[in-house]
Amino acid sequence: MRATVRSLVALSAVLALAACGSSPKGKGPDGAAATATGLFPEQPTPKPLGRFSPRNECISLPNAKAFFLAFEKAVQKRDADALINLTDPNVKLDFGGGKGIGTFRERLADKNGALWNAFDKLTILGCAHAQNGDMVMPWFAAQPMDDIDTNTAMIVVDADVPLLQAPSPTAPKLASVSWDAVTLLDGFDPDAEYLKVKTASGKEGYITADKLRSPFAYRLRIAPFGDSWRIVSFVKGD
Repeated sequence: MRATVRSLVALSAVLALAACGSSPKGKGPDGAAATATGLFPEQPTPKPLGRFSPRNECISLPNAKAFFLAFEKAVQKRDADALINLTDPNVKLDFGGGKGIGTFRERLADKNGALWNAFDKLTILGCAHAQNGDMVMPWFAAQPMDDIDTNTAMIVVDADVPLLQAPSPTAPKLASVSWDAVTLLDGFDPDAEYLKVKTASGKEGYITADKLRSPFAYRLRIAPFGDSWRIVSFVKGD
C-alpha cells in the first residue's frame, strides 16, 4: 500500500483518501506517503470507517496548505534545510531534554533515516486541529483514549485488516478490523511479523505488525506563528 511520493506535495489529498478509510494504491501507513491526485481538492469528508480512521481537520486552517506544500516537498527531497525553515528554534524532540535546531539537524542526518521515515509514515494518518489551535499528526494522537490502556494498545492503521487464527498469511481469517484499537496479548516484539492481539469485541488472533501503530509512536505538533506555522515538537514515547 504505497506509491511513490509525488502529490503529497498536497498533503490534504492524501489525508482525504485516508479519511475514506482506503489507503491509496502503493505503500500504506507504515511506508511513505501514497500517491494522490489534485492539490487540496475541495470535497465532502467521507464517512470514517473506524474509530481512529484519519480525518483532515487542518485543510481549512489559514495558511495550512502553504505549510504542508513546503513540508511535503522537504520530506520528499530529504531537504533538512527546508524542513528546519519550517521548525521552531526550540523544537522538542524527546522527553529527555532533546530539543533545538542543532539536535534536530543531527538526527535528520542519521544514516538510517529514522526521522525521515517517521515523517513519511505520518503523511497519510490525518491531521487534527487541537483545542489550543495547534495542528497534530497523526489525527488520532489528539483524540481521547480514556477507555484504552495505551500501554498495551495498538492502533490498526488500515481498513479491513484480517485478524488471523495463527501467525501465518494462510491462516483462517477470524474477523476484519478497521482503524480501531486492539490490545497486545504477548507484548510487543519489534522483529515479529505478526502480533497477537485482542479486538475491542473480545476476539483474539494475529495481525501483521506493519498494520499496527503504537499510540506513542512519533507525533508531530505544528503551532501557528504569525501568518504561518512552525513545527514545535516531534516526539515518540510518553
